[in-house]
Amino acid sequence: MKKIVVVIAVLVLYVCSYLLFAGDNSAYRVIVNAANPVIAVSKKDLAKIFLKKVDKWDNGYEVHPVDLIENSPVRYVFTEEIHEKEIANIIAYWNKEFFKNQTSMPPQMQNEWDVISYIESDSGAIGYISSAIPINGYQVKELAIEY
Repeated sequence: MKKIVVVIAVLVLYVCSYLLFAGDNSAYRVIVNAANPVIAVSKKDLAKIFLKKVDKWDNGYEVHPVDLIENSPVRYVFTEEIHEKEIANIIAYWNKEFFKNQTSMPPQMQNEWDVISYIESDSGAIGYISSAIPINGYQVKELAIEY
């Protein structure tokens, strides 16, 4: 019975998140280290970066994507919009990649502040955070997404 209640609660969270943020690309922002010269990224390239199908920026720097945890509403919206898949599909992709190629998924941070800290400490890092989180005063910058 407890499992059913938990499953229902998770589904309600996802549905509410979707209804709140669906189609609203302002629900999140993509950020990189302030030293990174990149100013924009295509949606297609962004998906490839987070699936580790692209490992270098055009300038030759290594790309280090960082995700939010699986139950984050912001990750839900980002995954639906950029990958056009559900988080479960992305997790299945990473399980397959790990067993096939020993490739691990990007690190998962508990919250947006951890994402910002990670990106501040790594010039090749890229992540996403809620658009409600201010980035002024941090060594990060927002990338434009080209659709």
